[in-house]
Amino acid sequence: MDVSDFINYFYPAAQAWLRGDNPYTLKGVYNPLWAWWMLGPLAVWPASVAWWLWILFSLGAFIGALLLVRQRPHPLVLLALLLAPATLVHLVMGQWMIWMLVGVVLLGHPAKAVQGSGLFLLSLKPHLGWPFLLLTHPRAWPIPIAAALLSLLMRPRWPLDFLQSLQAEPPVGYEQFLIARSLTLGMPFLIALALFLTGLVLWSLWRFRPARNWQLALLCCLALFYSPYHRLYDNVLLYYPILLLTEEDRWAWLLIVVLLWLPMILIALPWALFVDWLVPLIVLLLLVWQMAKRAVAKSK
Repeated sequence: MDVSDFINYFYPAAQAWLRGDNPYTLKGVYNPLWAWWMLGPLAVWPASVAWWLWILFSLGAFIGALLLVRQRPHPLVLLALLLAPATLVHLVMGQWMIWMLVGVVLLGHPAKAVQGSGLFLLSLKPHLGWPFLLLTHPRAWPIPIAAALLSLLMRPRWPLDFLQSLQAEPPVGYEQFLIARSLTLGMPFLIALALFLTGLVLWSLWRFRPARNWQLALLCCLALFYSPYHRLYDNVLLYYPILLLTEEDRWAWLLIVVLLWLPMILIALPWALFVDWLVPLIVLLLLVWQMAKRAVAKSK
């Protein structure tokens, strides 16, 4: 449990919030105030019990989200996702990405209130969740807006405390990722690649008119690509598009296994810092390719 972000950061922050203290005076606290509302009920338990409860809740939410994306997924696909490095690291660290995945699934529901709940979960990590606002009807915004207003009523200064915490101690790896990417690839290349991928997604949305779940799948890839940094466990967000890809091709799960293990295979290489971009980039290209195949098949 010594490596667990839940034990080291999230649990103490939730306890501080329950006591009425400022959680942003603690080290490693980079989530909005409503994140600690979610963990408040667990903070009343001893740390070891709370950690196991969080893992069990997250695992149940994970399996439920996968089954909602695909009602009858191939057992090998489920096993591959469950045993993928991103999943195992996520559960050990006690991270948030499974709940972000649930948020994406909820955004696919037609009811605006359910979509609003999805936005609330996606706001737990704003640097990854903001792109999903692009595909959300304003009628789904009241829930996250209400959460933000309530948080300001409870602690009016928390956004300033949050920004001061980020400025005083940026997330581990943030500066290293930005510097390494800039020096190795060059900012003009990075900007050109970002513009190309944005254009590719917009063109795909215009040309193929994909269903909403495929639109969300594209945003899952873009969210990881646009993030200034992300960890291995953040690739859990890619399970949404991965399940759609495996639905189109029964052998796609073999490719998916390779993709999910790719960061571990390439970790020893000098450019391992850029692997975090590679997997969402490949999944994004596979989505566009699959949509093109479906469009050709319909035109025949």
